[in-house]
Amino acid sequence: MLTRVLGEETMLAEIDARAVDKLIAKRLGEGVTRHTVSKELGALRSVLRHARRRGEFDTDPAAVLPENWETGYVPRKRFHTRPQLDALFGELTPKRQAIVAYIVASGAEWAAVQNAGRADFDWRKREIKVHGTKNRRRARVVPILPVLEEYAKLAHKLANAQGPAFASWINVRRDLAAACHRAGVPRVSPHDLRRTPSTWLREMGAPPHMIGSFLGHADGRMVERIYGRIEGAQLGKAIEDTIKAPRKKPRKKGQRK
Repeated sequence: MLTRVLGEETMLAEIDARAVDKLIAKRLGEGVTRHTVSKELGALRSVLRHARRRGEFDTDPAAVLPENWETGYVPRKRFHTRPQLDALFGELTPKRQAIVAYIVASGAEWAAVQNAGRADFDWRKREIKVHGTKNRRRARVVPILPVLEEYAKLAHKLANAQGPAFASWINVRRDLAAACHRAGVPRVSPHDLRRTPSTWLREMGAPPHMIGSFLGHADGRMVERIYGRIEGAQLGKAIEDTIKAPRKKPRKKGQRK
């Protein structure tokens, strides 16, 4: 993309702030989102940094690229309630029910679903192995939680019925959207299904850092920002429950335990 917009004959020395501004204007004029442009600017920054290290680009990339580029990205909040999930299952084949149930039970990202199978369920230890690949934390073992157990059982049962691994699902976003439409529930993507258990757990009072571990994150910051935000009545209830929690009375000096 960069060579197409900047020109295949463009030399590194010719890339300056004016050329980058032209690149941004052209891409926005082609209808791409600011979020996409942000990714492309990141790729350009990487190229320029490597070129400067090798002595092929004399300018600091920070002087060429725009400061504080706003992507306009707003994190999505979609997730499904239990009744909505039940309605969605009614519009899916058993093979696809298995995949949806697996994501809800394990919080697995879509890339991990491709490598998932019935051998990943350990009912004696009550664990599920998740074959995440994005970073070292994504390859993890998550507990089979009581609140999500019915979905783990459904995924395992249907996986057993179709072989050692889950079936492939090529047009998953399109098919999920169509199934949601037929079921009369909000449209969701595989990422929204991953957000579903984290939202439930957050509403039940689970701390963000534990939910973050469940999802394969380094800490709880992504949960607080995106995956498990509490709002409205649920937020009020969580605050009230915290306020009402009994506090231990401090012992008086000299009082025995």
